[in-house]
Amino acid sequence: RRRYRGFSKGAEAEVCSPLRATLQAVGAWRMVVGHTIVPDHSQPLPRCGGMLHMLDVGMSRAYYGSLAAWRCQQLGGGW
Repeated sequence: RRRYRGFSKGAEAEVCSPLRATLQAVGAWRMVVGHTIVPDHSQPLPRCGGMLHMLDVGMSRAYYGSLAAWRCQQLGGGW
């Protein structure tokens, strides 16, 4: 099992360009990741203008017991 958290860490100035290149390489608009608890533990956290969505808010009572949901829907002419 492998997990890469590089796009979730560091300043956006450092991660957004490599993230954009990765998304373009696989023909995607966004990346959604879990298993990296977001800082405020209350809601999903977008980064890099919405190209990356971090979803792990620590739902388990063993962590923070925060409930959250993420919904992706098409807006206008693109995602």
